[in-house]
Amino acid sequence: IRQMEENGMKIDRPYCLRSSTEIGSETTELLDTLQEMVGDPFFNPASHPQMLALWNAQGWPIKRDELTDSISFGDMLLYKMLPRETLPSGEPGRALPNPDYPGLFEFIRTLSRWRSLNKAKNTYFDNYLEMADESDIIHAQFHQNGTATGRLSSSKPNMENIPKVFSSNRTVIQKGVDDLTASKVRAAFIPRSPDHRLVGFDFAQQEIRLLLHYVDEPTMQSVLKSGGDIHELSARAIFGGMPPKKHVDGSDNVEWTRR
Repeated sequence: IRQMEENGMKIDRPYCLRSSTEIGSETTELLDTLQEMVGDPFFNPASHPQMLALWNAQGWPIKRDELTDSISFGDMLLYKMLPRETLPSGEPGRALPNPDYPGLFEFIRTLSRWRSLNKAKNTYFDNYLEMADESDIIHAQFHQNGTATGRLSSSKPNMENIPKVFSSNRTVIQKGVDDLTASKVRAAFIPRSPDHRLVGFDFAQQEIRLLLHYVDEPTMQSVLKSGGDIHELSARAIFGGMPPKKHVDGSDNVEWTRR
């Protein structure tokens, strides 16, 4: 772990500087657009009270967080307010305008983009530039006992909080950024020399697999070996069968169990 911290990760400083400047300009334009939509030059989309006042004034549906039962304007809940196109596979695709609530679609789409870029600039690009040394290396700190689950964690900055890139044919908001912005954030990291390469890999459900190996639980082992969904099995056991119940935030039992 000490060697990992000393080696660090190299960033492309010119790219980060350029991205921060470009994103800053776009977020300013998006904020102007949101304020024009609302008709208030002082509207702050980061203010929960102002968002609640806007929703009440427009008569738009209000969603509550399933876990806290509090009113939430998170991206995932906002997109649950909109209908979705159906892909050939039968899965939901892009969000579509809701004819019952004029203006809601454009506002959510603009707000989501503003949030994504704002997060990318402040949490990622500006943070990386500030923490990199004179050789453009970020020396993050890694912690063996920083989480309740025993996972290795990271800080200053959190190198485990870099967003993944999903399929571009659907709306994906994770770690506060969309797919397009996530790809820009990941491009900030470069090999430290021409002789080095960056390699990314992920072992799905690693902790669950290790746990089931040691406790020798046959039912869950068979699900994983057959390529099944362990969370669906848990949802069936907890909620008593399918089809899955829809929760307040629009998630079904499997999505709820994954949390």
